[in-house]
Amino acid sequence: FKTVRVNLQAFAHMDEAGRLDPDWLGTLDRVVDAALASDLNVILDEHDFQACGVDAQGCRTKLLAFWRQVAPRYRQRPASV
Repeated sequence: FKTVRVNLQAFAHMDEAGRLDPDWLGTLDRVVDAALASDLNVILDEHDFQACGVDAQGCRTKLLAFWRQVAPRYRQRPASV
């Protein structure tokens, strides 16, 4: 295989203000680095579908907070992420 999809359930790693836990982000960095070192494409998939099914507006808020932190973090990574 050439691609790994990393299913993330990041909402559990956010504080009340929507900030992601720095230790959790560090773990995600190591996962992405390991995948890239193995010549894999990486798909980051925020996968809190159950929470979103229960509270769509709360989900929207959390998804926006998630991507506002994760997108800039990986913006300079190869296009394979």
